[in-house]
Amino acid sequence: MDKKEFIAYAKEFIELRSPELDGISPKTVERIIYSIFESIVTVIERGDEVRFSPVGIFFPRIVQRGDALVASKIGFESFSAINTRLFEKFSKLPIFSSKQSTIRVFAANGALKVTDEEGKELYSLTQAARMANVSLPTAHKYKEKYKDRIPVVKTQQGNRYSESAVEVFKQIKLENIQNTKVKNTNYNIKFPSNIGEFSLSAISKMTSTSMPTLYKYMKKYPDILDPYVHQIDNEKKYSREFAKKVVDIKNSNMSQFGQ
Repeated sequence: MDKKEFIAYAKEFIELRSPELDGISPKTVERIIYSIFESIVTVIERGDEVRFSPVGIFFPRIVQRGDALVASKIGFESFSAINTRLFEKFSKLPIFSSKQSTIRVFAANGALKVTDEEGKELYSLTQAARMANVSLPTAHKYKEKYKDRIPVVKTQQGNRYSESAVEVFKQIKLENIQNTKVKNTNYNIKFPSNIGEFSLSAISKMTSTSMPTLYKYMKKYPDILDPYVHQIDNEKKYSREFAKKVVDIKNSNMSQFGQ
């Protein structure tokens, strides 16, 4: 449904619920809708929520990476009256053109859920990624690279994934972690034979680790790395053991988070 169709749809509802507004122009309806959403967004930006009975609650969802604020999104939780209405609608209407469809949609806990014929929930890729403890970009990579292994159910709401598919995501993640660990454990640092101490940039090249990552490691793991940092002629130098410890930390992090 495009904007013009939605405005016409909203106009019908306004005239039905408020007869005194019969004949309201589409432009006025558009301004009303825009004002409502603009006011909701303004409240959400302040970190407040909007309780809009009997519809539901609009609330801020803060997205963070570590300690950094990445974005603020509008969340919505529908009240039971709306859930009941959605359930009644979807229980009577076919979700697909084919009556043989085994997929059902129902409302629960403030959100629509898709289930298979046994009532088992099917998940979006975002939900499946969260359950498998992998990032969404990684889940996208897995579904393309391992499409022959990951079962997918096509629904009117888009592709959905069962619990068995989530288990496959977990297994693929484990396989990638193991492969990464083997690959990096066998990593050999090539030291120049005539040098015993190195600059940090040299360590960066030898270990294939960026300078920002090295600084992060030094700040996060001082007990491990500081013993191998030496002051020579008023300049910091880093030993061979320092480079080996960096690779150990790198391997450990890659094993923990996978690819």
